[in-house]
Amino acid sequence: MLEVRGLTAGYGSVQVIHGLDLTVETGETVTLLGPNGAGKSTLMGAITGTIRRRGGRVAFEGTDLSGLDSHKIVDAGLRLVPEGRLIFGPFTVRDNLRLGALKLHRGDGRSVEERFEYVYDLFPRLKERSGQLAGTLSGGEQQMLAIGRALMSSPRVLLLDEPFLGLAPMVVQEIRSALEALQELGLTILLVEQKLDIALAVARRAYVLIKGQVVLESSTEDMAKMDNLNTLYFDLAEESAA
Repeated sequence: MLEVRGLTAGYGSVQVIHGLDLTVETGETVTLLGPNGAGKSTLMGAITGTIRRRGGRVAFEGTDLSGLDSHKIVDAGLRLVPEGRLIFGPFTVRDNLRLGALKLHRGDGRSVEERFEYVYDLFPRLKERSGQLAGTLSGGEQQMLAIGRALMSSPRVLLLDEPFLGLAPMVVQEIRSALEALQELGLTILLVEQKLDIALAVARRAYVLIKGQVVLESSTEDMAKMDNLNTLYFDLAEESAA
C-alpha cells in the first residue's frame, strides 16, 4: 500500500535520511523505532511532503507521490499526526475537528456529522468537551484531539509521530484502545515510537532506524523475544558504526 524506496531527506546542508526503504501493507500497523535523532520524524515528514525529499520514491497504492504538495498527499489518503500535537488552542474541540475535514475531495461516503460521531465514539472525552477551548485540555486530551482531527479526513493511512509521548499510563491505555479499534476496522497505521513495550504491543512489524538508515526490520513478535531489548538501540548503533 505504502512503499518507500531509496528515500533521502534532510535540512539545509544536513542529510538526515540516507537511501531508506520501507513498506506498509494494507491494514497493517508498522512501527518506526530508534533513539532521538535517528531520523524518524524526518522520515514521516518526507513521506507526507512537509519536508522536502532529496531523492528516492514514495508511492501509495502504486501512485508516485514524489513532488506532490502535502495537501495533495492528504487528499490521496495519507494523514500525519505530528509530534507535539499542533492543535489550535483558541478554537473549540469541535472546530479543531472540523478543520480536519476541510477541502476534502476524497470521501468514504460519510457526512461530516457522521465523522464527528465516529471520532466521538473512539474518544468520548472529546464529545464531552466539544465546546471547550482546545488549549484548556489536558495533554492526553489534546493528543486525542490531534488524532481525531486527522481521522476527520477519512485517511486510508494514519501516520502517528510519538502519540504516547509524556502521557500518563491511563491515557496511554485509552489511546491504545482507540488504535486497536481502528486496527479492527482495517485502517493502515505507521507509528513512530521510542518505547519498545508500547510499540511491540501495538504493531505487527518494526523498523529500527539509526542515523537515518534502517538497521533492523523484524516482526514485533520476533523482536519481543530478543535478549538485548534493553540495550537494542545501543547495540545496533555499535554494529552500524563497525
